[in-house]
Amino acid sequence: MDLTYHGISLEVLSAFYVILLTASLAGAGVAGAVGLIIGVIFALNQVQDAALISVFGLCGVLAGMVKDSRRIVIFGAFLLGVSALAFYFMPMQSAIHTIFTSLLAIIVFAITPRRAWHRLLPYVPGTVEHEQNAQAFSRKIRELMSSRMEAVSHVFEELAYAFHDASALTQHPGLANSRQLIASQLGGVATILDDLSQEVRRETGLNHQHEVQIMAAISRLGLEMQAIDIVSLEEGNVLIRIFQLEPSEQDECKKLVAPLLSDILGETIGVRSMEKSPDGTCQLVTLVSARSYDVVYGVACAAKDGTVKSGDSYCATDVGDGRYAIAISDGMGNGEEASRESGAAVTLIAQLLKAGFDEQVAIKTVNSALVLRSEKEMYTTLDLAVINLYTLHVELLKIGSVTSFIKEGRNVFAIRGENVPIGILADIDVQTKAITLAENDIVIFVSDGIFDAVAFREDPEIWIKRQLERYESVDPQMVADFLLEAAVRVAGGKINDDMTVLCAKMVRHQPQWSTIRLPNMPRVRRKKSSRMNKNGDRRGLVTM
Repeated sequence: MDLTYHGISLEVLSAFYVILLTASLAGAGVAGAVGLIIGVIFALNQVQDAALISVFGLCGVLAGMVKDSRRIVIFGAFLLGVSALAFYFMPMQSAIHTIFTSLLAIIVFAITPRRAWHRLLPYVPGTVEHEQNAQAFSRKIRELMSSRMEAVSHVFEELAYAFHDASALTQHPGLANSRQLIASQLGGVATILDDLSQEVRRETGLNHQHEVQIMAAISRLGLEMQAIDIVSLEEGNVLIRIFQLEPSEQDECKKLVAPLLSDILGETIGVRSMEKSPDGTCQLVTLVSARSYDVVYGVACAAKDGTVKSGDSYCATDVGDGRYAIAISDGMGNGEEASRESGAAVTLIAQLLKAGFDEQVAIKTVNSALVLRSEKEMYTTLDLAVINLYTLHVELLKIGSVTSFIKEGRNVFAIRGENVPIGILADIDVQTKAITLAENDIVIFVSDGIFDAVAFREDPEIWIKRQLERYESVDPQMVADFLLEAAVRVAGGKINDDMTVLCAKMVRHQPQWSTIRLPNMPRVRRKKSSRMNKNGDRRGLVTM
């Protein structure tokens, strides 16, 4: 306030410029409101400036009404609003001085490059760009909530099926088990909702400094983006939205922006979606973390006595949030009923993990469901590995199952578990094993039929390790086929129990485009160092 240059009030000049800019961008409503607010601020500073409330308000409204016209028309309407009320409310000399100041504001605005103030469009209420940003934000929230709630609904559908056979629940001795199941479910749902609220809260987080840095880097590539919204920069969970005006057909965001961000952030970034406006004049581009690794799996199965239905079940599926789950379950006995029990276990486990439940909560929920499923005793074993596709950190859970194996080239490591099968006890103590894998490592899960096939001859664990060490192929399907065939051959061609081998290999994810490195461009955050356990061992493969 009270700054002048050669008799020109810089505060009035700035006010006229801001009102003219707002009128050109947002129209009459916003410009009129801005003019009135600025006028009130002037009046609070000096009472004699109260006339500026009307002057600022009217010139903003008139200029905003013709914002879609040529610049000369906007300038004329603006000047008309200033002149009409300046001569009415002010002395002649003050009115002339005010009009002269408004002319200077018009000149300054006229020489301002269009692209300089077009960048403000997404942040100005009333503009098409601002509305598109708001719609994109609302759509993101709706999609996020919808997908999570849909996943939870699938979980409860599976639970409803699990309880279908428990018709006489009031006579069942496991009434306490049902309460435990409900408590477990409520705890899991509470965790999911809490995580959801955190994600929604991150949507409005402030990352202004990083947004400016990324915008500058994109500009150095010769590209022009109107706005950048950083939702999350968490490693493995990056979410950035870019608003691009007048997009070309060259896919600059896939070929240039994503590789540039990959170098700046220290991890591979890819384009998840590009949503163009109906007229094709603008688009909203969403960039996210691209996983560092993929899982390639192979499975080999053989039912008892060569029948069609095996009592073993397995699953290998992406469960979201950069995680991949592999599981194998061996139901009690053989045939249709065993297949139904083991299939229900792996299906429900996958649904729970996709819904965001913790691995231990998921296991306990499945255990309670099997306990209450029917009057007679039913149980199933379970091997489960949840793999982080960014770090290859793995959470292993072994419930009543035989030894599993990790193959690293010619080296083979055994992983054992001591838990009882699920579906026997109402409350089980679930123990997890955390390991870190490396590229090309293979996780091997087998059912007890493989062990039983060679148990009469030698120790099954030693036999399997020797077979895996001698076999040179790194194709997971060939490894699974080889191990199953070798077990059947040792058993003299007889299949006395269901046999299943599930192999999952860790392979490096190959991005479509290489990263782009700009000179003297600092990274937003450093890469995390490789995970090491307390003893400095990368994998920490001690037996359970």
